Amino acid sequence: MWKYDIITIIEKGLVMNEKGLVNRVLELINKNYPDIYVIDIKDDLVYIFNNDSELKIIDKISYNEFYKMMSKKIYKKDISKYFDAITLSKIEDNIIKGNNELKIKYRKLCDAGNYRYYISIINYFNYDNKNLLFIMSEDINDRLTNIEEDNKHLQEELLEYKNKLNNEENSISDAIYQIDNLLQNSSTTSNGINTKNTREYINNIFSNISINHPSLNKAITEKTINSSNYNKPSILIIDDSSVIRNSLKRIFEDNFKIIMSSSGNNAIEIIKKDILNASRNETHENIVCILLDLIMTDGDGFKVLDFLKLNNLLSKIPVAIISGDESRETRKRVYKYDIVDMLEKPFNNEMIKKRITKIINLYVSANDLTSLIAIKSNDNSNNKLNEIIS
Repeated sequence: MWKYDIITIIEKGLVMNEKGLVNRVLELINKNYPDIYVIDIKDDLVYIFNNDSELKIIDKISYNEFYKMMSKKIYKKDISKYFDAITLSKIEDNIIKGNNELKIKYRKLCDAGNYRYYISIINYFNYDNKNLLFIMSEDINDRLTNIEEDNKHLQEELLEYKNKLNNEENSISDAIYQIDNLLQNSSTTSNGINTKNTREYINNIFSNISINHPSLNKAITEKTINSSNYNKPSILIIDDSSVIRNSLKRIFEDNFKIIMSSSGNNAIEIIKKDILNASRNETHENIVCILLDLIMTDGDGFKVLDFLKLNNLLSKIPVAIISGDESRETRKRVYKYDIVDMLEKPFNNEMIKKRITKIINLYVSANDLTSLIAIKSNDNSNNKLNEIIS
């Protein structure tokens, strides 16, 4: 273990309990790791350590800034794996299995402009009544001599690329078929399908395929927004922490309009106006998902869940819980409300974006299909109804 002059650290002017934090990190270090980070889950802070001649804190940044910084350095195929490893649920599962440490291997961009293999050792510990994730990373590229492993990675990436092209081709052909089939059915029906519902259904089809087609997403979104009577899909974020609200906003704001509420009571009023009374309100928001914190002073998350359940909204709008330090008993209680997911801090931005977007599209598709079936039922067209159900 390396010896450090703690008096020197004190003279550097570390305030609050950062001096003690440095001492706690010293207890965990047994090698000269160049990259050391401590993530404060509760306060959404990341401490960056320098480990040259002496150990010291050189910077403090938000978790979102840390995510952006590491996303630029880590090889794109390894980003999701890296941030999955530092989620609280992953660490807790590891501890239950009797493992005090979690190790993750990934590729990181170096100063020379090439990617090298790194390994990060992740520990979870409590300090100053806070839950902290401790990460120390080491370059292991010189240890790797297995060329077959590198070839295997290349083959996997090539296969993944081929599968992606195949899936994109299928998704586009399916979308064209769905739209063509819808228009043919509507033209053979005496009263036709309501124009607004047809437009919303087609927009939803394009929304689904745009997930797998980033190049199409921007063009489709711009043209759709410019059409009259279209409300961009909105996500309602309910959390009394402005840090968490803004962090989630940055994840979803490219594809969704973001509505934010700092309390459960205010959120209930928004839900009444934009969901329950949407048919009577021309300026209502098109809320397609709710991200909900549980612990708030002015109406907690369970009050919002009870309101949604009372009004039969949980089956129509996906609700994901923003989880911090909630106990397993709390998690067990909240899943009784048929929520779709738990977003645990620190957030894996890319994984959350993909997961929530797919869930939203599933719910929107189901709601659109229900609407079309209702329209066909009103037309008393049993044959057409059977076609839609099929």
